[in-house]
Amino acid sequence: KRNFPENLRKHIDQSKLLPGTIETLYGLKQKGIYMALVTNTPKSYVEMASEHFGFDIYFPVKVTADDVKLHKPNPHSIHKARRELQDELNTKIKRKEIYYVGDSLADYQAGTSAGVNVAIINGDKLGGTHELRKARKLRKLEEILDVIDEINLTALGKLDVID
Repeated sequence: KRNFPENLRKHIDQSKLLPGTIETLYGLKQKGIYMALVTNTPKSYVEMASEHFGFDIYFPVKVTADDVKLHKPNPHSIHKARRELQDELNTKIKRKEIYYVGDSLADYQAGTSAGVNVAIINGDKLGGTHELRKARKLRKLEEILDVIDEINLTALGKLDVID
């Protein structure tokens, strides 16, 4: 294991993934869905969380707060993840082929500004804001598997799986 600062190690030990995260990531990978992690979290924390929770294998592309100058709700990080995933896969990915999954109003705003499909987990807990009207609302993360079954997607932006 890498040597991370002790304060980060303590914080990650107290963190937990959203319920069903690993099972959902596994299910998406089994369906052939390519995923990227997009987060406003610093790279050092994301690297440590990836190692700790074992989700590194699901995300060939990770865009963190350290990788972009403009953070969510600006769509820059989503555009960067799309470009990097296209390079990784050596194929073009259309915006309509991307489903961006988040859990905040900033996620919704970034996804819609980026021109991709958006799903919000526990959107009802965001105060029922009318701004979320265009988002697919998920009560739990696993529901994205049903969404994928309904439509044909090749890329999925997944973010903020750490609670």
